[in-house]
Amino acid sequence: MPEFTTDAKKDPRRHKVTLRMLLSHSSGLPAYEKLFLYFHTRDELLHAAFTTPLTADPATRAEYSDIGFIILGIALERLAGEPLDRFSHREIFAHWP
Repeated sequence: MPEFTTDAKKDPRRHKVTLRMLLSHSSGLPAYEKLFLYFHTRDELLHAAFTTPLTADPATRAEYSDIGFIILGIALERLAGEPLDRFSHREIFAHWP
């Protein structure tokens, strides 16, 4: 995700973060940040998520980060080639009774 690694010159650890680390909350991203209080559009929120500084070295500790899951959602949208809500409805929720 190029937006996530843009600040790699400031923090080269960002290149080490994998999707697996985002899924396991071991990316080094901080725990709960109230981004919604400061950023009100999707673009502003995503920019903030992509540029939030790491608070730990990747893969060194688990810290439940909603920012990691925001980034995962964007990655899934790009891989699926469609919005997350449409993908989720078709692939997950449409199969429930």
